[in-house]
Amino acid sequence: MGNLLEIVNQQNLSCLVYTSRATRPFDEAELRALLQKSRFNNSRDGISGMLTYVKGMFFQMLEGPEDKVEATYKRIMRDPRHGELRLVKTSRIKSRHFPQWTMGFPTPNAKMLSRFTGYCDLSNGSSSDLARLKSHDSGIFKIMCEFGKSLKS
Repeated sequence: MGNLLEIVNQQNLSCLVYTSRATRPFDEAELRALLQKSRFNNSRDGISGMLTYVKGMFFQMLEGPEDKVEATYKRIMRDPRHGELRLVKTSRIKSRHFPQWTMGFPTPNAKMLSRFTGYCDLSNGSSSDLARLKSHDSGIFKIMCEFGKSLKS
């Protein structure tokens, strides 16, 4: 499917980052099943990206043709396993951050884990933390990009 991603790279690309809280804890087998289905769908739709699961929260970046990225996010919004969805960022991009992954699922190193955990702790806070949480949204995008780059080097 690498050829499909190369072809899709020539089209208008969109990047979408969101967070959500799992409505129940996921074990390793459930995460593997979710990834398998996601990778199948993403390969079919020309989508690449990264998913991380930390402290009951999903952090995901989707990139690909705008209509396919939007359709995927709408599917996720209807998925009962996801609650408290927050759209962190959506933008047009010239190239993919994760062209090699139909859905990468890396394990965060200690530094990245602490950064994701800080966001999780904020999202568990009171409503007064909402402004602080919103100010961290651009940081989530940056963390995910840095995380992906660290895995490539």
